[in-house]
Amino acid sequence: MTDIRMSEWLEPSAPAPDGPAFVQVKVLGTLIDYPTGRSAMLWYGAGPSAHALVATGLEASRPIAGALPLRWRYLSDDHAERALDALAERFVRRFGALPAAMSAAYS
Repeated sequence: MTDIRMSEWLEPSAPAPDGPAFVQVKVLGTLIDYPTGRSAMLWYGAGPSAHALVATGLEASRPIAGALPLRWRYLSDDHAERALDALAERFVRRFGALPAAMSAAYS
């Protein structure tokens, strides 16, 4: 999964696509400190319902973002879990931790 083509960044109120997806959520207007760098990324998720993923990702990210706006994007794919694994591993290698709003239970 070296060339993952995501959608454009969307407003929180934008409708999510039907079916399985990989979803990313980021904050606008600031960067989050991670052990080995800074990033606007807050959350990654994958599963059978893009609608549920967007809601979960935005809800998990709001406490960290505070009043700053959030944006999300997606990859509609039956192999969304592979996208999650690939990008989460890449993020950890680059920034030293998972995105801030992700569950510590992710393995």
